[in-house]
Amino acid sequence: MFIRTERLFLRPGWPEDWAELLDVIDDEAIVRNFARNTSPYTMGNTVAAAGQPQDRLLPHFVVTLPTDEGAKLIGSIWLGQVKDKVEIGYWIARDYFGQGYATEAVRAVRRLAAALGHRQIGVAGSAGNPASRCEDNHLMQAA
Repeated sequence: MFIRTERLFLRPGWPEDWAELLDVIDDEAIVRNFARNTSPYTMGNTVAAAGQPQDRLLPHFVVTLPTDEGAKLIGSIWLGQVKDKVEIGYWIARDYFGQGYATEAVRAVRRLAAALGHRQIGVAGSAGNPASRCEDNHLMQAA
């Protein structure tokens, strides 16, 4: 499954993404906000994360930014089951903070969630990152 937005391309992660993924995810500013902190990231756990199998109703994507030199991996976004509800989780690389990429990706995945039949979804924003708690980042109707 692939999603194209105005500026981004969301696609499944592939095992060969591991080196670029490791380069952007092994950053304390990112991993301190994860529910499960697996830092430090290594080649082994990054290869495993990049090649996770997809769940048709709970897909996950790498967030890429198309450029003239090719697509740059700048983050990840996914639908996940948390207890009895579905949530959108995401992270964006520090060099891309504050540019609206997370909001753009969340909106796209929210539309996908509605198409998959999810009626209410939450967005897991971080209390330590006020920007992650934008207008779209709360329990919402998926449609």
